[in-house]
Amino acid sequence: MKLEKPKINTSVFENFSKLTNEDENVRISGAHSLIQQMEKLTTEKELSYAVKRLIRGTGSSTSNSRIGFYTAFCGLLSANVENVPKVSEIFEIMAKEFKEDRKGLDSIIGEALICGAIIRSEKMLGSSSEEEIQEIVKHLTSCSTKPSVAPLAYNFLAELVTKVSSDTVKSSVWPNISSHLNVPKDKITINPTYLLLLIEDHHPATIDKIFYKRNWQSDKILCSQNLDIFVNLLWKMDKISLVNHPIYVYFIKRLIDLKLLKAFWPNHVETLLVKSKNSKLVDMITINCAIFILKSLDEKPKEVLNLLTPNFLDMLFIQSSKVAKDEDIQEIHKEFYDLLDQRLSNLKNDSQKLQALKLFKHLSVEKNSIKKFITNLVNSLELDGLTEAVSYIKAAVTNLESDDKERQYAATIVQKILMTNKLVSNNPEWRIEQLNFFANIAFLKSKDGTEVTNEDNYTNSIAANVKNLFYHSLEHKYPKIEDEKKVLMGVINHINEYVVKDSGKYFQKPLESNCSDIWTKMFEEVSTKPDKKDKKLKNVFHVLLMHMGLQLFNNSEVAENAISELLAVLDRAVMKKKKSDENEPEWIEVVVDLFLTLLSQESYVLRKVIQHVFPSLCSAINVSAFHQILSMLDIRNKENPLQINDDESVEEIDDDEEELDENGIDEEIDEETESEASDVDMISDEENDENAIQDTVRLAVQNVLMENGDDNDNEEDSDIDVDKISPEEGKRLNEALGNAFKMLIEHRNLKKKKKTKSVLMADKALLHFRMRILDLVEIYLKNSPQIEICLEILLFFFDLMPIAIAQPEIKARFEKIFVQLSQLKTFSLETVQNVTQKNLAETFTNVLEKTSREKTNIQQQNYFKHTCVFIIYSSHILQKLSNDEDDEVLKTIIEHMTQFISHRNPILQLTTFMKILSIQWPGNFKLARMISDDGLKPAIRSLRRIQSLQMLREFFKNHFLFQQNQKRATKYFTRIFDHLKSYAADVNDVPQPEFFELVHFMKAMKNVKDFTAKDELIVAIQKFRKHLILKQNILNAYRDLCNSMKFEFIPNDKIDPSAVKQSNDQETTVVKNGDGKRKQSKSNKKEKKLKKIQELEEASKGLDTSFSFA
Repeated sequence: MKLEKPKINTSVFENFSKLTNEDENVRISGAHSLIQQMEKLTTEKELSYAVKRLIRGTGSSTSNSRIGFYTAFCGLLSANVENVPKVSEIFEIMAKEFKEDRKGLDSIIGEALICGAIIRSEKMLGSSSEEEIQEIVKHLTSCSTKPSVAPLAYNFLAELVTKVSSDTVKSSVWPNISSHLNVPKDKITINPTYLLLLIEDHHPATIDKIFYKRNWQSDKILCSQNLDIFVNLLWKMDKISLVNHPIYVYFIKRLIDLKLLKAFWPNHVETLLVKSKNSKLVDMITINCAIFILKSLDEKPKEVLNLLTPNFLDMLFIQSSKVAKDEDIQEIHKEFYDLLDQRLSNLKNDSQKLQALKLFKHLSVEKNSIKKFITNLVNSLELDGLTEAVSYIKAAVTNLESDDKERQYAATIVQKILMTNKLVSNNPEWRIEQLNFFANIAFLKSKDGTEVTNEDNYTNSIAANVKNLFYHSLEHKYPKIEDEKKVLMGVINHINEYVVKDSGKYFQKPLESNCSDIWTKMFEEVSTKPDKKDKKLKNVFHVLLMHMGLQLFNNSEVAENAISELLAVLDRAVMKKKKSDENEPEWIEVVVDLFLTLLSQESYVLRKVIQHVFPSLCSAINVSAFHQILSMLDIRNKENPLQINDDESVEEIDDDEEELDENGIDEEIDEETESEASDVDMISDEENDENAIQDTVRLAVQNVLMENGDDNDNEEDSDIDVDKISPEEGKRLNEALGNAFKMLIEHRNLKKKKKTKSVLMADKALLHFRMRILDLVEIYLKNSPQIEICLEILLFFFDLMPIAIAQPEIKARFEKIFVQLSQLKTFSLETVQNVTQKNLAETFTNVLEKTSREKTNIQQQNYFKHTCVFIIYSSHILQKLSNDEDDEVLKTIIEHMTQFISHRNPILQLTTFMKILSIQWPGNFKLARMISDDGLKPAIRSLRRIQSLQMLREFFKNHFLFQQNQKRATKYFTRIFDHLKSYAADVNDVPQPEFFELVHFMKAMKNVKDFTAKDELIVAIQKFRKHLILKQNILNAYRDLCNSMKFEFIPNDKIDPSAVKQSNDQETTVVKNGDGKRKQSKSNKKEKKLKKIQELEEASKGLDTSFSFA
């Protein structure tokens, strides 16, 4: 192609300026646009200029410019552009642009980049002649003489070698580079070595034996004789950036392919690690190479054993303490441990896994890794392998030559296996063995965890830590109480053996004489075999006694009192003895009181013990005992039942949890306490409190206005005309509003009083304690509760909800209790004693009165819905169990439904009825019939007819109820449909909202079987339609109904305006005015409301609040 001086349209090349931008995305965008323009060009002059400009730009002085022009040039050579210069022509342009006499470093870099662009263009490289390829090689070898350009030049040469044929390499490449590679192995550098490895691998016939013998003294470059050369070459560098050189990945891949890893890593890298201790660069190279090895072992997991050498693992252990301090080390260690965990899990059998485990001299090397690869490895073993692994780890626990942290972490691994491994969860003998091992180290004088001695000067530096692990190991949840008793008995028998001998000689801290006596009494009781009839209850007491017996070594005072109380009530509980004194509490009340005392200790271990045994005692709990539990939850009581009044008490809070975290132990959270972490750690949020109190005050004001407002159809639009109210009414209104604002002022004043640290800690302790009490309530509700006690729970929590709403952490748990109550659908005959239909109806009425009276709390309506569901289910169950035909609750609900339909301000609201109609309760059939009969009559207000249709729509969604009561459903459906037909016939016109609801109702009823009122309602819809100019959303819904049910759609333009009722254009309300009546439009009502708001804001001046009435 003949190159001419261009005369071009400069607008074609406006994207050149983008190629020098610092932003990579801008550079790529500019290159893309430029190439697109080149593809559309037809003149050689413009293309010639572009090529020259791009070539010159690769030799720019800034890296951003070089990269931009190089990117564009690569794209141009690969694009579908005609008349692109040939390789020889490109070199001619390059020679002119980068003149030899003025060639500097920038020009040399540009020359290498031009060659690289040609190599990376398949089109250009594929069309290149032998001579042109030789030219490329010569230019790159020339560039490689500059040390700063050598990596780039060799990188392009490496690409060239892998892209062309062996013949081409032998004839055109090797002759031009061999002189640069003809270097003895002890003097060769990293870049030529990488190129030689590629040629040897891809074109083995290219290099002759003479070259090998002269420079490498072997038949190959990569062989066992030359491994030391590669260690020196790859590990002893002065620049950490070279870690990213491609030779590392390629060398590791070839090493594994040639099966040289076993010879290389243990013999050469291990030796180097000893010589180069504390070298950060060597450590980084080593772990990077280890990552490359692990990535290459996907199909050869056994090879990982060759990687886990002693010095390498020591290096990992030393670096593990630095992981948290250095982000670079942290990232690379994470990648390594993730890969290591994968490869260890892929080992095929227990023999290989055990072999891998025993390579780890420092088990705590996994402590700072997210992947607990050693623990995971052990847990993946079968039973025999697991037993052997635990023995190995226990030996690490008792290895006195190791430091304490290493021994403690080994003990932690054993404890984790004991708590989480399913293979040993059903093996009580194995569990007893491990618990006794912990007990020997924690309490007794034992160096190996097996043999107990009576040395006088015995010390064990990890005893306190293992003691903590021992108690947490007792938290395991067993499927049966008998299983727990068996395990505990094995531990108690073992410890008792040395108590009997002489606790002063064999125990690190001997039991005091009174504790020894208590232990003896406890052991005598748990050693007796219970009778069959008493077995279940006695097992519960025995488990409690043994747990408390073990607590003698931890919290002797609490344990001693607990054992004494348990022994005192045991006989009375088993023999069902009558109380000798009327004031004497029942045995279950004593036990519950003991539980509350133990929970107040803030001990995680005691808490789990109580949660284990409490379900077995739920059937024995009476109302009085449960009142003890509820009394601790009374947030209205300002006194702290824990009575924390000294710093020492405060410091004990969460002691167990803190120790647990320090040792890296994951707490096992069971079903009853799965939300515990969030519950315990929550602290009241001031912003939430502020929002809650403002919402409460706002609702209080709204309710005051509603109670003193106009009697109209829409309760939300109630107004007060201050000119019309009497002095007495005005006084009541002022008092009610004053009380509402007083709540806000008191809250603000309370916030100003800052609590001291000790008070805050005491409050937190109390919160913790109440969360644990709430656990007991939830457990009770899951274990065949009595209806009588459930009613007590319901009333208690319902009374406290207005206060609990302002405390988010308490509120969440209260809500959970209400949900649990509403989900109780079965009770046994024994659990419904002392409760009648009348009791349930009275409870329903009492709760409803409280709800209507305490209107300041709108959220309480939601809890009332759960309350209704519970009472309804209880009534239904009671009715079935007692064969009682009277359903007092149903009668009460129907009475309120009558009031709802006929009165403007009913006590029971629509949302509650909707919730009731959605549950599987047979009483809903009568309720729905009553709604269809009374709620759709022409004399009933439109608002109530709308709500009646909504309730019926909700009722007909209750498919499960219909399936369970098919005969009853058929019977009641007939009556309901008859009432709907009457509605269609008797009502002549409706407002738009009622028409809209009727359309929705018909859509919902479309798939109801035997819907006999369908035709009548369609006729009614068309009748109502003729009197309405529909809004767009209602018109769309009406059109959809017409299309789905295949009847005529009537658009608005076909409606006779004279037939449209004026009342549809302007909604009116009727307000009493002396003896007569007058109508008010919404605009008048808005004026009154604005006046009312102004008066309220005037009255609230000086309250210093941002409270809004709008």
